Amino acid sequence: MSITSSATNNTMAAPVGVAGLLPTPAFGHLITVKLTRENYLLWKAQVLPYLRSQQLLGYIDGSVARPAETIAQIAQEGEVTTVQNPAFTRWLQQDQMVLSALLSSLSNEVLAQVLFLTTSKEVWRALEQMFSYVFFRPSVSIFQTRRLFLTCLQDSTRTMIHW
Repeated sequence: MSITSSATNNTMAAPVGVAGLLPTPAFGHLITVKLTRENYLLWKAQVLPYLRSQQLLGYIDGSVARPAETIAQIAQEGEVTTVQNPAFTRWLQQDQMVLSALLSSLSNEVLAQVLFLTTSKEVWRALEQMFSYVFFRPSVSIFQTRRLFLTCLQDSTRTMIHW
């Protein structure tokens, strides 16, 4: 007498995210540092890999272009009407998700500076402008920065902004 058992596949497929990836823990659980005036590089080092892994980097760098809000549609009678662009609706949903994630990772003092910006790209650019000092630019070597600093110390009438 032979005993046979039929194995059934009871594994459930995980829901697939918008970009075709498996869902990951919430942004707030992965980004442990809120952006303040003192920790931009540390914050950025956590945010970029997350956005890259979720294929969302294009929303902040502009490589995922904003589609037109409306498109022309020709009805059967030949009339042209304007309708909501489904591509824009999808883009807006993703962009607002990225925007929400960025805003939730900012300290109150930094959030106040970008509060009225409406897209993730606008917020990202504003943050880059606020925190990308001459010291962080790769084209400026440590020696050049040191020389500029020492020159400023010698000439107290000029500030780093003048250089």
